[in-house]
Formats: sequence, structure tokens, C-alpha cells
Amino acid sequence: MDKRKEQILKAIIKEYILEAEPVSSKTIMNRYGLNVSSATIRNEMAALEELGYIQQPHISSGRVPAPSGYRYYVDNLMEEEELLEEINLIDQLTSNISNINNYLKEVALMLAGASNYTVIVTEEKRGEETIHHLKLVGLLEDKALLVLVLSSNKVKDYVIPYLEKLSEEELISLSEILNQHLKDKEIKYLTLDLKNKIKGIFPNSPLLLEEIFNLIEKSLEEENNVEVIVEGVKNIFKLPEFNEVKKIAKFMETIENQEIITGLLRDAIGSEGNKIGVKIGEELGLEDLKDFTLIATNCSFCEGLNGKIGIIGPTRMFYEKNISLLEALLKKEDEND
Repeated sequence: MDKRKEQILKAIIKEYILEAEPVSSKTIMNRYGLNVSSATIRNEMAALEELGYIQQPHISSGRVPAPSGYRYYVDNLMEEEELLEEINLIDQLTSNISNINNYLKEVALMLAGASNYTVIVTEEKRGEETIHHLKLVGLLEDKALLVLVLSSNKVKDYVIPYLEKLSEEELISLSEILNQHLKDKEIKYLTLDLKNKIKGIFPNSPLLLEEIFNLIEKSLEEENNVEVIVEGVKNIFKLPEFNEVKKIAKFMETIENQEIITGLLRDAIGSEGNKIGVKIGEELGLEDLKDFTLIATNCSFCEGLNGKIGIIGPTRMFYEKNISLLEALLKKEDEND
């Protein structure tokens, strides 16, 4: 493609991203300073349409970008942005995240707010989660607190009603016994034989032990599943191209399907490691998402938390801004390594 066609395609895309209205030759001539006549711009637009980079939704209207036009723009015409603003934003927002249990949700919320689109985060495990440490603490006369520290540094706590009354010394002793036999063990090793062995060592509280075993198994099962977090869904409702109820319903149905979402993120990133992948329209392979773009990358969010993160919005999205947000997140990740 020659330089003039590139300039006009770039102008059409930038204008359409901003206004969500078909772009006329007169608009390009008045706003983008190409120093050519409106007739010349019309001729170049006709050529771009023939090449499949833009399309004319109505006979009397201007042109709008086609998916192949967005692809050409992303691959060849995007301007590299200075990341300082995005890095400062990421630093400011992530510095307020202190609870590792909510880290992924907070990252998703942060990016959804910064991008004004929908953000999908998946957590992927390096291996099976285990109990790193546990502790029992007496609270009131009829309750105890079970604190579980997992191998990923996540902390889970449960209030348990006393099924058999124990002293503080007995709770400490039971904590030591449980740590001795359960530390660093995967869920598959929490067998009936092991449970009975622990009950034999500490026979005072079989009902309390059974409840503790149930809570440990519940915690490990929850953490060993891939977690999918979606935030900013309502941002889609604000966009003029998604004011149809059916289109919104199909989008909601798609992003609520964990298998589809994890597959979309995996395909968008491919085998490029921490490079940022961009899938536009029909490249996503789903009819219900043909009007959407997904920008995604692998990410190590913090120690022990690895996964994928994606920003999904209309094909008419601010590509530079959203790619820059993910680049800033990756840069922060590199600095933390």
C-alpha cells in the first residue's frame, strides 16, 4: 500500500474510533491536513474499499474500517506510545492492592476502569496447590478460627463452631500435629488412612477434625481449578454499536463460558510467550464476537500468580492505549522479577 492510502486509512480508523460514525472525504480533508483535494481522497477511498480495507455501510454514507483495515493498522500504522503515563497509572493502581486473595480481581477492575472495556483474567497453576501452614486459634467459648496459608501465599480463614470443647493449649497441639502431617501435601494425599492416623494421634476431637479436613479439601479444590475473572462487562453497554439487546445477550453468554474464554485467550496469545496478541473480528473464530477485538498476553501478576489477561472491546477500540496498558503491566512484571 502506498503512503497516501496508508494516511487515509489511518485517518478513517482514528476518526471512526473517536466518533463511531462513517467518515467522509470532506472530514479527512478538513481534519487531517493531507494537502490533497476531496476528489483525490474519494478516489483513494474507493481504492481502499476495493482492496477490502474499508467499507461503505450505506450508499450515501462515508466509509468505515473493515476488519482487514484494522489488522493492517495494528500491524503497520500504529504509533508507538510513550509508556510513562500508563506505567505511572499501573504503579499507582497496583500499589493499592495489598490482599493477595483479591489481587486478580483488583487487577481486572483496574484495567477495566483504565480501558473502559471488558477485562478477562485467568489464573493458571504452576502445580497443585498445597497447605504451606495452618493454625487454629480460639475465638469465643463456642468458636475457633482456622487459618490456612497456601503454597501460593494465599490466606484463607474459616470460623468453626466447637464440636468438642478444646483449650488453647490443645488447639496449639492440634495445629502442630496437622502441620506435621499435612504441610506441602497435595489434596490427593489427604487420604482416609492419613485422616484416621491424625484422629488416632489426637482422639479428643474427631468431629472437629472431620470439619477441618473438609475445609482443607474445599480450599485446595477451589484453588486447583483455573480461576476466570471478568470485570467491566457494563462498559460494553455504553457503546453505540452494542445497543441491541440480542447482541449484548450473546456477548454475555459467550464471556460467561469458561471454556470459550480460556480458549480465546490461549489462541490470541499463541506461543509468543509474553508478547501481546491481537485478534480482530472474525479472527476470534466466533460469530457472536465478529464485532469485537481481543488484546491479550501472558502475565506473572505477582509471586505465585501466573495466568493470562485480555482486554475485549469493539473492533473500533483504542488500540494504542490498550496495548500500552498491557505493555506497562508487563514492564512492571519485569521490574518485579
